Amino acid sequence: MTIGTVLSLLAAHGFLSPKAARLDFLGAGKLVFMGAMPYGEHEYIKHIDSSHPRGWIAPFARRNYYHAAVLEMKKIISMLCDELPIQKRDTTIFCNSNLPEKPMAVTCGVGAYGKNSLVLVPGTGSLCILAGFTLPVSPFPDSEKIETQLPLLSIEEGIIVESGFPRCGSCTACISACPTDAIVTAGSIDKTRCIQHLTTCTEIIPEEIMEKWGFTIYGCQICQDICPENRSTATGFVTHEGETDPSPPLEIFLTKKSDAIRRVIKNTVMDRTWIPLEALTRNALIAAGNYRQQQLLHVIEPFLTDSRGFIRETARWAYRKTTSTVS
Repeated sequence: MTIGTVLSLLAAHGFLSPKAARLDFLGAGKLVFMGAMPYGEHEYIKHIDSSHPRGWIAPFARRNYYHAAVLEMKKIISMLCDELPIQKRDTTIFCNSNLPEKPMAVTCGVGAYGKNSLVLVPGTGSLCILAGFTLPVSPFPDSEKIETQLPLLSIEEGIIVESGFPRCGSCTACISACPTDAIVTAGSIDKTRCIQHLTTCTEIIPEEIMEKWGFTIYGCQICQDICPENRSTATGFVTHEGETDPSPPLEIFLTKKSDAIRRVIKNTVMDRTWIPLEALTRNALIAAGNYRQQQLLHVIEPFLTDSRGFIRETARWAYRKTTSTVS
């Protein structure tokens, strides 16, 4: 069993640009293996059925690629445990974790930073999720050689700016396309203006941003849709884990019954402790306001006196937007 064999396993399980490295913060004698799982689909859902207003969920969240990646990693780890003198407790799988996964991927060489701060991976651009695992170096037969073949790398502060954006060149399409001007400078994101970030926050959204919000329930992908690196990408990994309606009816999220929402998002990417149900309701209210259709007043009005300030103020904005178009 060699490093190359492990990388081949990653490739065989659907991960692009698999790389290995030793990272200093992981501790002595640790190897990290990383790859990118492409999700491919990135067509926007067109809201043409005005009689049945729907929201929009970003492509990366339409199936649970994070869970799918972890399942594939577990298969690989199981195979490695059969071949190497290690046990599962000697390994750590990470995907959408608290580890600095983007800097790790860039440092390992899986991809390079784009000016929208996302990692651009050869063959899939930024239309992918990152995942990996750690292994002890000692069980490998050529462990001494690995120490010289894979030098110990550090994750430095400012790695985004220092990277120079080699895959972007002079392109600034993502910066120009962001509707809320959240990409302040190349690689620098103002989270208070980033729709992707705001869809998970329980706060009042500035009206100027709600006006540009569109029909989003969760996520945003505008800066990726415009990116030339994403125009010819790999076919997405085939999985039905956490599959959800990419354009669900708004009424699903505009209910006082949280259990109803939980049933809809169960096992999806939105079913996470850091994504409050109230945020999804607030997002649906913004979408309803941007539809400006009288038929939605009956689902907006119950929230006009809501005890939660960010819900109440959003509902009042949506109500004003809707009634201002009613003759």
